[in-house]
Amino acid sequence: MSIIEKVQTLLKKGDARTAKAKRHILYSFIVKGMSMVISLFLVRMMVGVLSKEVYGVWIVLFNVVGWFQFFDIGLDNGLRNKFAESLAEGNREKARIYLSTTLALMAIVAGGMLVLLFGVGPFLDWNALLGVKGEMAQIIGQELTIASFITFAFFFLNFVIKIIKTVLLADQRPSVPGLLNMLTNLLVLGLLGLMMYTARGSLVELAVIVGAMPLVVQGVAWIYFFAKDYKDLIPTPQYVRFSYTKDLVSLGFKFFVIQVIGVVLFLTDTRIIIEFVGGDDSKVRAANAALYSTTHKYFALITQAFGIITTPFWSAYTEAFQKKEWDWIKRTNKNLVKVWYLTAAGSIFALLLAPFVIEFLLEGDMKSDWQLNIFMLVFVLVLAYGSIFVMFVNGVGKVRLQMISSIIGGVINIPLSIFLANECGLGLSGVIIASILCMLYGAVLGPIQFNKIVNGTAKGIWDK
Repeated sequence: MSIIEKVQTLLKKGDARTAKAKRHILYSFIVKGMSMVISLFLVRMMVGVLSKEVYGVWIVLFNVVGWFQFFDIGLDNGLRNKFAESLAEGNREKARIYLSTTLALMAIVAGGMLVLLFGVGPFLDWNALLGVKGEMAQIIGQELTIASFITFAFFFLNFVIKIIKTVLLADQRPSVPGLLNMLTNLLVLGLLGLMMYTARGSLVELAVIVGAMPLVVQGVAWIYFFAKDYKDLIPTPQYVRFSYTKDLVSLGFKFFVIQVIGVVLFLTDTRIIIEFVGGDDSKVRAANAALYSTTHKYFALITQAFGIITTPFWSAYTEAFQKKEWDWIKRTNKNLVKVWYLTAAGSIFALLLAPFVIEFLLEGDMKSDWQLNIFMLVFVLVLAYGSIFVMFVNGVGKVRLQMISSIIGGVINIPLSIFLANECGLGLSGVIIASILCMLYGAVLGPIQFNKIVNGTAKGIWDK
């Protein structure tokens, strides 16, 4: 039997839901690998089209716009659960109502933000808002203002149309959103290449290309999937029920809080290092932040890879929970734990390679920190283990305990990081140890909540 035949046999093994998850895990790894290669070329192409300095301004603008993704207040994840629940119940009309209502709510938010953008935007000093000063401000001039308008406008249009990805995730097809992202970047890469060999591009042209391509790809995806697989789920105004908003927002807002705190935790970590870790020398503090960030990115590859494995089971758990298939849920959980053990064993090699990779990425300017590497590995393994149970909790929508734990972690993270880093003399390691302690829900409380729910003993906050 050939390798390909063995892989095909492995993918078909098990029940239909498990086989589907395994297929999409394999597809996701392939897509992720290709996307990483395309991303590397994309960065190089952008720098070539613009310049290092102007590219730096673009990154600032792109990151600022990215923060506005949180304006959906968790509606995406609320829809993901409610849509998957409705499909599991066989109630496709209800799924259509949830989809139509979410689209209407997102359109209202996006429309309001567009009105605000065009009403207030012309009076704003975009150079000052984005921290572009002096000679750089003179070089870019009005170009940044126009590029900012275009980037925000396209973002809010994509804000609505991106719901196709949520539908695909809810339908247990997680590799497809990744494929759409890859195709978007591939189109951007091709157009930038064309621009590079015809004439030097501008920030405005880059904003148009980067903003328009997701709209095109996701628009085609809407047409393809709703003409082929979801004909009876096409969202229409007649199926908008604002009475369903409470279901979507009450669950979605909890996801929103958890998501925001997770992002803020990492951002505050680097800020703490720049402000407090490294004594009075600002250069040392900045260098420490660079070392911490690079080390985090390196070990985060482990959680990203493990995330590809666990992601398909979010909506799979939703379906199994609605159908009360407890044996499947328990068996899947045990299998994921086994995969985690293999991941933990394999991560030892990542730890051994860490000094060489990190010092290469920092171009030999700094030495890798073994203590930081060890605690960073512990951090990503704790997150990975916790994600096994978090996927189940998210899938069944019992996330109040997770939300409260996240809030507590967000509140104590800064003082705890400073205390461990400075008062206890742990330096950079103290910061990541604080993060470990603040994000223990998944690894400690998650398994307890999982067992309570599947065994029918969950009460109070464990069941909300």
